[in-house]
Amino acid sequence: MILKPETASNCCGQLMRRLRSQWLPATELAGALVHGDLRLGNVCRAPTGETIYFDFGFLARRPRIHDFAYSLAYMVLALMGSARPMNLPGPPCPG
Repeated sequence: MILKPETASNCCGQLMRRLRSQWLPATELAGALVHGDLRLGNVCRAPTGETIYFDFGFLARRPRIHDFAYSLAYMVLALMGSARPMNLPGPPCPG
C-alpha cells in the first residue's frame, strides 16, 4: 500500500508527538563510529555471507541510532516512490 504524502505526513506527525516524551537528547545517546550513509547502494553480502560496506565518506563518531534512522528514512522514501527496496540500484558484490 502506498500512502498519499499528506496521509504519511499526518501519521508521522502523530507518531512523533507520541514518542517525543520518550526521546533523549542526542548528547545522552550511546555513541560509536558509524558509517553515516548506510543504504542499499553502500552495503552488500559477499558469497561467503560476510557483509561488505562501501563509501565511508560520512564515517564519524555519532549516536549509534544514526545509521538505523538514516536507513529507515531511505527505505520509507523508496517505498513512497513505489520502488521496492530490494530493487533499488546498488553495486553488485564480486563473486
